[in-house]
Amino acid sequence: MGGVSGHAGLFSTAGDLLLFAREIVRGRKGEGRVLSRPSAVRMTTRVAQPAGCPRTLGLDTPTPPRSSPKKDLPGKTPCSQAGALASPDAVGHLGYTGCSMWIDPVRETSIILLTNRVVFGSDNRKLSALRPRIHDVVWKEIAG
Repeated sequence: MGGVSGHAGLFSTAGDLLLFAREIVRGRKGEGRVLSRPSAVRMTTRVAQPAGCPRTLGLDTPTPPRSSPKKDLPGKTPCSQAGALASPDAVGHLGYTGCSMWIDPVRETSIILLTNRVVFGSDNRKLSALRPRIHDVVWKEIAG
């Protein structure tokens, strides 16, 4: 990209995202190489202000299910994009093109999903229903 640029996404590889996720997990345990200071760990694992904000200072957190069904998911009460089985301690990022990364520092696990939702047009909403199901399959396997 040749320097500083604004964009609507996360540009990386699965391997590099895994290194990033591992650093967050290690940092929370005080073993991080980059996130070794407690303040840096809190920035990536604790909800930011104002109260009720569903994000940390840099990442998203799992949201509780909504009480009313969303138009693109008829008849279903949508859960967090992290999945219904995501730990409340999980943090992550959702990209416009459907990519997602969720990190659970307690389970010491991360899920990285790299996709291209807009390949069939920018109105494609099918991944919104599929993404939490994929995450839940992984969370369930990890839990045993």
